[in-house]
Amino acid sequence: MAESRQDKFVKQIDFSAGNLAAKWKMFKDQFSVYQVVKGISKMETEDEKICHMLVSMGSEAVPIYNQFIFDDSDANKKKTLKNAIKFFDQYFEPVKNVIFERSIFNVMKQEPSESIHSFIVKLQTQSENCEYGTMRAEMVRDRIVVGVRDIELRKYLIDTDNLTLELCIQKAKQYVANQLQAEKMGSQTQSNASADEPSNIDVVFQEKKKAQKKSGDKSSMQDLTEQCKKCGKWKHYAGRCPAESSRCNRCKRIGHWGAMCLSKKRMEDKKISEVEEQDDILDSLYLGSD
Repeated sequence: MAESRQDKFVKQIDFSAGNLAAKWKMFKDQFSVYQVVKGISKMETEDEKICHMLVSMGSEAVPIYNQFIFDDSDANKKKTLKNAIKFFDQYFEPVKNVIFERSIFNVMKQEPSESIHSFIVKLQTQSENCEYGTMRAEMVRDRIVVGVRDIELRKYLIDTDNLTLELCIQKAKQYVANQLQAEKMGSQTQSNASADEPSNIDVVFQEKKKAQKKSGDKSSMQDLTEQCKKCGKWKHYAGRCPAESSRCNRCKRIGHWGAMCLSKKRMEDKKISEVEEQDDILDSLYLGSD
């Protein structure tokens, strides 16, 4: 017959390795819920109830159970499910070193990849071994404040008046949720902005950035907003000018085109200078004739 969802809820105890005390505690918590769902408490005999628990624990629980000595004359040792659970408590309960357990608790901090929820659960679980009594809630609260990784969250919790454990947990979870929402909104805004058509300046900047990444040398970049002095064109990169291997048709030198030839400019400046000089001579002759 197929196993029901209720039957899957309780996991059998793995007796092979690990912390058996912790495994027993987890099983006991699950079985207490399972009893209600399956109506075990309403079964006619205590033997039926105990057998149901042993089946849920696994076959390796039977030899342990057989070691227990029940006594019908003693209410605390009478063969009942409640007393059977007490015997298992005694069997699985290790020798507890409270100082050691507290030393672990007092240095617990939120790990880099650990959520705030997981960190709080871990603190509460460890605090159960520390025997803090009525101080337990305050100790867990203080450890949350000290142990969270986000410094701003720590300041926020410290500045909260009348901070109880319940309020501390609520504030911490709300703060983290707000941070995640803000990051998500920021990502959407950035995504929408990148979808818009870029301006001409953005195009130039992106072209420069791509060329810089490709060449790996900032010094080889030509300002795309400047006209090339070799070919006279715009928007290309140093080392990729089409005129670098061309021969000038004016000065016959290699490395530029005639339109940008400096020899041409010098010749034109010389001609202008000669014309101006001749005009000055003519003017002086004309004035001297008077």
